[in-house]
Amino acid sequence: MVAFILVHGTFATHASWVKNGSPIRQTLEAISTHCGQLAKFEVVKWSGKNRGVDRIKASAEIARLTEKITHSEPGEPIILIGHSHGGSALAYFLKAFPDLRPSIKGCIFLSTPFVAMRLRPQASALARAIGAALGVILFFVTTALVGYFCWKFKLERGVAVSLISFSFLFGSAAAIAVWTRGSSWLKRSIEVDAFKNRISDTQTANLPQASFLFVRASGDEAAALLSASQFVSWCMSNLAGLASAVVVFAARELLRINKSGWGRVLLMISAVILTVWFLAITLIRLEFHSWTWGDFVGRGWDIGTGYPVVDKFASYLVLLLSPFFVALVLGSFAYSFLMLSSLTVGAVALRLFGWMSIKEAIFTDFSVEPLPYGHYDLIHIDWSEQSPDEIGLNHSRTYLNPVALDQIAKFVSSTLRRV
Repeated sequence: MVAFILVHGTFATHASWVKNGSPIRQTLEAISTHCGQLAKFEVVKWSGKNRGVDRIKASAEIARLTEKITHSEPGEPIILIGHSHGGSALAYFLKAFPDLRPSIKGCIFLSTPFVAMRLRPQASALARAIGAALGVILFFVTTALVGYFCWKFKLERGVAVSLISFSFLFGSAAAIAVWTRGSSWLKRSIEVDAFKNRISDTQTANLPQASFLFVRASGDEAAALLSASQFVSWCMSNLAGLASAVVVFAARELLRINKSGWGRVLLMISAVILTVWFLAITLIRLEFHSWTWGDFVGRGWDIGTGYPVVDKFASYLVLLLSPFFVALVLGSFAYSFLMLSSLTVGAVALRLFGWMSIKEAIFTDFSVEPLPYGHYDLIHIDWSEQSPDEIGLNHSRTYLNPVALDQIAKFVSSTLRRV
């Protein structure tokens, strides 16, 4: 007797191919009888949810069924068959239960995507860049809310200046804290062995050696969707990598300048000038309720210190440095938004297919492959040999198409002759 363990794919809890009388079961019964064996079937019942944790639970159910068969019928050959993410569950089983692998005489993967993963090469730099971006966003949100509050409730200039000054200092301190402490926390969290082991355990491309059959159909919709997600993630990853390089360069240069006494003085003066500029440009907004240059140049205004020289200095400072600081402020915000949004899109693309948490996905490169690592043969069904199937998906033709069924029969026959 030979036992076949069948595993359906994602969102396919009522898959017809695992039921009695389906074309693939008829093929397996016929070839088993031809080889002098009686075929019996075990169907793995799992949620079919598109989450890695559910596929891992399915692998545990495969292990339970395997143990049941080996205990009741010692030496009975077992062949595993998984479609789509059901094949991913097979991969997790083969990796997580090495003691049961000798009982498995063959594995058939039908339209199964194999996911290769690794820690991003510049993960530490990316952690610093994320901390910097979050700090910048926090600074802008804090100062913008306080500025809006002052404008909305038409506060007196002195009160407004005090609140804005406090928000500027608080926002700067909070941004620096998020950049330094947040980056350090992220770096520590991705450098531990548990994180790296999680990546290794989650990927399915690192299969142990065994007897495999891989069957795929042309025009596989799931493969196309996964490849599109991989392309989006790749684009976003490269954008994030560029943003990381900017942060690493800026941090290196600031540290280099900060090594000398004159450099520290220069940085302090630059910070003071930026603070004065920010306060001045905010007062223009409070005074004229507009950011336009016409209002500033066409009307007189003063910062309200009572010292004409200081007021004149502030007005010229705003005029001379505005182009530079506007570019700096808008550039910092655009950089932070670009990097965080690109990472989010890439991580969500990975998460949508059920792999890893969002935080882990941010620091992980992934690639969708037709085969696992190593040297394997792939049965790729020709377009012209693909007949219409019952639900109209190329993804389903690997368990319905006569060419695919013929290849499955040959593999089973070869496997049973070796037993």
